[in-house]
Amino acid sequence: MFRMRIGAVLPGLIIIYSLAACNNSSTPPATNAPGANVTQPAISAADRGRVLYQEKCAACHGLNGDAQSNSAANLPHSVLDSLAITQTIKDGRGTMPMFKDAIADSDIAHLAVYVKGMRK
Repeated sequence: MFRMRIGAVLPGLIIIYSLAACNNSSTPPATNAPGANVTQPAISAADRGRVLYQEKCAACHGLNGDAQSNSAANLPHSVLDSLAITQTIKDGRGTMPMFKDAIADSDIAHLAVYVKGMRK
C-alpha cells in the first residue's frame, strides 16, 4: 500500500512522490537513472585476492601457484609468513618485480591472504 505526499507546490507544477506504508522515511526511492550512483555488490576479500592473483601473478606463478615460469616460486610450497609474503609482493625478490607502486596496500594484503591460502 502506498500513500501519496505532496513534496512541493510550484506555480503550475505539483511534485508528488510515494511513500511505502511500511516505511516512514521521507526519502524518495533510489533510481537507476543515468548518472545515478549505483553501488556494486561487495566482493569478499578472498574473491578480491583471487581476482588480483589471476590478473597480476598467474602469468608467472600459474593459476594454482605451481611455478609455471622458470624462476617463479612454487607458492603452495612456500613457507613465508604473511608479512614476508606482503614484503615480497611490494619489494619483489629475485626476478620478481616490485609491485608497491602498481598495487594498493589493501590489495596487496588480499593477495597475501590468497597466496598463503594456496598452501597444501
